Amino acid sequence: MQELLAILAYETNPILLVGDFNSSPEHVPGEGCYPGGSPCIPYAPPYQQATSEAGYLDAWELIFWQRDGFTDSFDEFVSDPNAELTQRIDLVLVQPQDRKILRATGMTTGDKPFSLTPGGLWPSDHAGVVMRIKFTAAE
Repeated sequence: MQELLAILAYETNPILLVGDFNSSPEHVPGEGCYPGGSPCIPYAPPYQQATSEAGYLDAWELIFWQRDGFTDSFDEFVSDPNAELTQRIDLVLVQPQDRKILRATGMTTGDKPFSLTPGGLWPSDHAGVVMRIKFTAAE
């Protein structure tokens, strides 16, 4: 995340970061240690780096009728029809720059029983995220 944010630091157009960031709003900073216990270095999860440190907005939190938005994760065989998603790590992060966000809508995909294939498999080990974000026009 640090490298990505550094590359985009001088961009003046609105930025959308979309992906499986393996980091959620629930992950908190701490220390990462090498095997054996030392040395340890401070660690900020990617979600925190983008939102708290770089000022990106979590698009899911902009939705008027919020739902849990969980996207992670079905088992590795994607074959348990009763599996439940428990984390939101597939994200859309927004840096609107000099524009305002007028509206954001979104939904998860591939996470409802009707999404199962005829053979009883989930389409992926994660649910997808679809977002629509409307910005003000450029000045």
